[in-house]
Amino acid sequence: MILDPSGLREVSERADVHIVRGAGRYLEEFMTAGDLDRDVDDLTAEILSELSPDTAEDGVPAGIIGEIGCSWPWTEAERRSMAAAATAQKESGAALTVHPGRHPDAPFEILDFLRRAGADLSRTIMDHVERRLFEIDDFLRLADTGCVLEFDLFGVETSYFAQARDVDASGDGARITTIRALIDAGHGDRIVVSHDICQRTRQVEFGGHGYGHVFRNVVPMMRRRDFEEDEIDAILVSTPARLLAFV
Repeated sequence: MILDPSGLREVSERADVHIVRGAGRYLEEFMTAGDLDRDVDDLTAEILSELSPDTAEDGVPAGIIGEIGCSWPWTEAERRSMAAAATAQKESGAALTVHPGRHPDAPFEILDFLRRAGADLSRTIMDHVERRLFEIDDFLRLADTGCVLEFDLFGVETSYFAQARDVDASGDGARITTIRALIDAGHGDRIVVSHDICQRTRQVEFGGHGYGHVFRNVVPMMRRRDFEEDEIDAILVSTPARLLAFV
């Protein structure tokens, strides 16, 4: 649960930027002691309450479920959290966004769990894919499940990945190459992008690339690589619009 929904609304209004609030739980290490004992029904009811304008805290409803967090291996509390998210997705029509554990098998294991739980994989977003998968065939196999792939570390150009030091992280050029391969394989309507900015050093004020990096630098790079305008529009406009609309 967000600590200050009305504050979030104030930031949105003062900055004149749309902000979409999420609902649900992140990794177990960020859960409260009380969260660890909650059952699926209780967690589901809370998510549904946060999604409704009538019951959301301070009248500020969530517009998406997640980012639901999973460790590797994921814990029982995280499994209950994910089961609640799947049920809430079915009942609300909201999209579900997932933080998979740091292992190449994690996205596939989670999607199998969600499929068995009856979730809509076409409205399920798998985050951080470029730091979980590293071979084109694996990206294609993930896209074949029907989920949405989120490349959300644009602007990170260092190969050093502190959370998994045996991993060589990719840069923007490699991300665009992978996206091109996915589009060519017919998956252009299941790709979204962002920056995952969670550190001050990535903000412009502190010397970083900032929230405008995709528009200033990534889109021009796509055009130089002969992306069609409708392909770029699908990634930046139509697919996010589809996912942020309740169905």
